[in-house]
Amino acid sequence: MECDKEYEFARHLFTIRIHHGGAFLRFPDREYVGGAEDIFDRVDIDVFSVFDLDQMVLQLGYTGKNEPLFYHYLSPMSTLDDGLFPLSCDEDDR
Repeated sequence: MECDKEYEFARHLFTIRIHHGGAFLRFPDREYVGGAEDIFDRVDIDVFSVFDLDQMVLQLGYTGKNEPLFYHYLSPMSTLDDGLFPLSCDEDDR
């Protein structure tokens, strides 16, 4: 895989994929429909924080002024039904 070669000597870097502007369909067999997907590449895991995520979301055009913003992360190799967790502070991703 090409991505593996790019990160082979930079194991502290990762890519974050942000799905936004869509909606979740209900449990079970939850789906995220509509919206857009944006990718931020070469993010440094050693310094990444929720503040950095806030900055990414600002770059996507969201301000949080007119609508509340909720962050969730999906654990690798899981489904939206069993691996989706809220993310509100740096400790939530541990």
